[in-house]
Amino acid sequence: MSLDATATIDAPVDTVIRAFTNRDFQQYAGAAAGGSLDDFRIDGDPAGAFTIAIVRAVAEERIPDLARSFIRGRLLLSQEEHWAAPAPDGSRTSEVSISFGSVPLKVTGTERLAAAGDGSTLTVTGNVTSGISFLGARIAQMAEPVIAKAVRLQATAVARWIREH
Repeated sequence: MSLDATATIDAPVDTVIRAFTNRDFQQYAGAAAGGSLDDFRIDGDPAGAFTIAIVRAVAEERIPDLARSFIRGRLLLSQEEHWAAPAPDGSRTSEVSISFGSVPLKVTGTERLAAAGDGSTLTVTGNVTSGISFLGARIAQMAEPVIAKAVRLQATAVARWIREH
C-alpha cells in the first residue's frame, strides 16, 4: 500500500532536525501519541549524515482493533531513520523503516524535510506492507491512514515542543 503524507512545521529545517535528534523531544512525542520511549540512539553528527534509532511502546488500548489479535500487551515500534547530510538548499532526506514488534507490518520509505517560507514541510513517501496471508493487503490498507496521521501528529508535536523549549 502506498504511503504519502505531508505536514507543515512552523520552524526551519535545522531547528526541526535539532528537535528530532533530542531525546527529550522523542520522549515528549511518544507521550503526546499515548506511548512511551523505550530506546533512543544517534549514530553520527546531525550536522552531516546520521542515523536515529527509536523504539517506542504503544499501550494496547491505543492499537487498532484489527491489529490487537496479533499483540499481547503493549506494541513495540522500532524506527530507523538514515538521514543524509544537508543538500545545498538546506533540505534533508532520510530513508526510514518502521517495524511493529510481533505484527507482520512494515513501513519503508523516504522522509524529506524542506524549507517552506519561515517554516518547513515534512513529506513522507513509501510503502506499507504486511506479511499476513489473505489479510495482509487489508491490514496494510487500514494502517496507511493511521501512519499518515502519525506523521501529522509528529509535525504538531515538534512545532509545539520547539515553541515551548
